[in-house]
Amino acid sequence: QLWSVPALSFTPHCRAESPLAAETPIIIARHLDDLPREVRPPLLLNLGAEVPEGFEHFDRVLEIIGQSDEERQPGRQRVGRYKQAGCAGNFHDLGQRG
Repeated sequence: QLWSVPALSFTPHCRAESPLAAETPIIIARHLDDLPREVRPPLLLNLGAEVPEGFEHFDRVLEIIGQSDEERQPGRQRVGRYKQAGCAGNFHDLGQRG
């Protein structure tokens, strides 16, 4: 079925333990230590509730923070930890309509 969708509608991805991880643009891992040593993508998309150990090895970190207070407060704490580590921040509120 992949051949029936437009070419740009699918981005190849695999789990960190896959033998194809070094050749795949998106790698899915529960822990950064699971990534093969030769693989260090430039972008980390953190979908977890905690700041992942080793995030400083990435060029960029992307966090998606929900709009509820229960999601925003822990998100602010994670962003604060990134700032303490010297990461510059760009913040975009996608919930705001202009």
